[in-house]
Amino acid sequence: MKKNLLFGLALMATLNLTGCATIFSGTKSQVRIGSGNVEGAKVYYNGMYMGEAPETIAVSKKALKKGDGVIEIRAEGHQTAKIKLESKAQIGWVIWTVLTIPTIIPPIVDLATGAINRATPHHVNWNLEKSNTVLNTGGQ
Repeated sequence: MKKNLLFGLALMATLNLTGCATIFSGTKSQVRIGSGNVEGAKVYYNGMYMGEAPETIAVSKKALKKGDGVIEIRAEGHQTAKIKLESKAQIGWVIWTVLTIPTIIPPIVDLATGAINRATPHHVNWNLEKSNTVLNTGGQ
């Protein structure tokens, strides 16, 4: 009986200290960089090399909420494409959390972690234009 009570209290505490969006969608948002017009184009996120397109990258929802999030697609002999990522709230998570766990803490957790947000655009299509300047991609 005592174990069941402790388990129940632990479960209630867990549910009240995390929001549905934090549990189910996490704190990262997936962004798909599709194929473009240049084979072997390199993908950078906030200046960090992520791989060659096509590529799927995971970006921090909290960083997006602060306004941090730029994808660059680079290729030798082409102009760099820059895509600014923005944070878009998924209000459905807040409504779901409030309806299923009627306390104020879970929505606050979801807002604080940025879990209710999603990167937009979440799929990037791109085309690089030829450049007269040779681009140094840092050897990556």
